[in-house]
Amino acid sequence: MTTVLVTGATGFVGSHLVRHLVRHGDVVHALVRPGSDRVRLDDLAGEYIPAVADVRDRDAVTRVIHAVEPDRVFHLAAATMHAGRSPASDELVTTNLCGTVALMEICRDLEVDAFVNVGDAFEYGPDSGPLAETAPCRPTSLDGITKLAASLYGTSLAESSGLAVVNIRPFSIVGRHDDPRRLIPRLVAAVRECSALPLSDRRVRRDYVAVADVVDLLVVAADQAARVRGRVFNCGTGVATTLGDLVATVERVTGMPVDAEWGVFPVADHDLTHPVADPLAAAADLGWRATTTLDAMILDLWLEP
Repeated sequence: MTTVLVTGATGFVGSHLVRHLVRHGDVVHALVRPGSDRVRLDDLAGEYIPAVADVRDRDAVTRVIHAVEPDRVFHLAAATMHAGRSPASDELVTTNLCGTVALMEICRDLEVDAFVNVGDAFEYGPDSGPLAETAPCRPTSLDGITKLAASLYGTSLAESSGLAVVNIRPFSIVGRHDDPRRLIPRLVAAVRECSALPLSDRRVRRDYVAVADVVDLLVVAADQAARVRGRVFNCGTGVATTLGDLVATVERVTGMPVDAEWGVFPVADHDLTHPVADPLAAAADLGWRATTTLDAMILDLWLEP
C-alpha cells in the first residue's frame, strides 16, 4: 500500500487525482489550506486524510511531511490565473516558486520515492508550436516565469541529489468540477441556459486535454519517476483547436446553438500564439498518450448532473 501526499488537492485537477488514488487503494493525504473550500472532495469524506497547511508556510509543511512520511508526492498547489485574472505578484512568487522549492527540499531530506511537479504550458511563452520539451522557454507572464523556475529547480535537484522529480506541463485541461468561470464550462452553461456568451476572436487557439488523461500521466510519471527523474513531459494532445472550432464542436455535440457574441473582448497576442504540445516524449518514454477526444470531453460536461 502506497502512502501519497497531494498538494492542491481541493483544486480542479487535484480533486480528480485524489479520487483516482483513493479508488486505487492508496493511503491519500490531501494538503489543504486553512479554511479552504473542500466541496470538490465532499463525496470522498472519510476516504482521504486532510493535512492542513499552506504550502507557503515551510514550518507547517515540514511538520506535515514528517508526520505523513509519504512514498510519493504530487505537487499541484499553485497560484494561477482564473478566467484571465492573475493573482498578485507576491502570491505567484511565494506559492509557485518558494513554496515548491521548500517542498522539494523537505522531500529530498526524507528521500521520497517520487515527486511529481505540475507546471503548465505558460512556461514556454508565446509560440506557434507544436513544442517539444527541448524548445526554448521564453515565458512572458509571471505565472509562466515562476512555474519555469520551479521546474528548473526540480531538474537541478534531481541531478544533484537524486530526488526523483518529474515535471509535467499540462496544456488546457477540460473536465467536470472545473472553475465555472473558465471558457468551456461557460460555453456549456450558456447552451444549457440558452443565454448569450460574449467572446473574443475565432482564431484564439488551445490544445485541450481531458482531466482523466492528465491524471493518468501524473500516475504513470510517479510509477517511473526513478527512471526518468529530472525530465519534463508535455501533457497535451498535439491538436490546436481554435475558438471557432470549439464553438462548432459544442453545437455539434449538444445539438444546440451557441449564441456567441464575437468581438466583445479584445484578443490578446498570446491567445493567437498559444503553444500546442508535442506529446511524443511522454509516448516514447512513459507509454502515455491522451486518448479522450474533444467531442467526448464536451459530451461528458453536457451530461454532467
